[in-house]
Amino acid sequence: MEKYITYVELFSRLYKEGKIDIKWLKNSSSFRVSKETEKEIEHIGVSREDFIKTAFEIVRVCQMLASGNIPKSIEQEKIRIITENFLTQEILEFINVHSHSKNDVIEGFDYDILTKRSEKDLSNVIAYTGVLNFIVSDVYGETEESNQKKVTIELSKMEINKLIDKLKDIYDMIESLEVSEGEKNDN
Repeated sequence: MEKYITYVELFSRLYKEGKIDIKWLKNSSSFRVSKETEKEIEHIGVSREDFIKTAFEIVRVCQMLASGNIPKSIEQEKIRIITENFLTQEILEFINVHSHSKNDVIEGFDYDILTKRSEKDLSNVIAYTGVLNFIVSDVYGETEESNQKKVTIELSKMEINKLIDKLKDIYDMIESLEVSEGEKNDN
């Protein structure tokens, strides 16, 4: 079991560092490990095959724990190791959203900063804007690439501030609900 703990800890570290990309889908999940990460795994003396096998098991167990369907065939000790070393409440919630949402979910995003310039004098900047680029997908797709689309939104500084305020409000409401739920469960 010591080797299993080592692999779960390695998986957790690589995931937190963004070196493992997991796609949580409705009926399945997948993960990708870059060539660079594979070399890192081999460099520290871990069997690539054993690590990949354990990684598949970690992803499968997490998906089952998120859905509440845990077969008796999975060792309780392995579940304990995964939950202690990898599966945080945040990750569990993320899996639930990406596996069971009836709405599109964000798969990734980035941003650009644009300048608006005077048509008469291109050296004259009249405004700066932020562009948010989202990759969204329908989680009810059967494959990773199902129904993926790109959504691009351009925002003024005022709109960005309003969005930040709204996102903070949403975050605070969720935090408040979690605290209330936790207090109910403690009683």
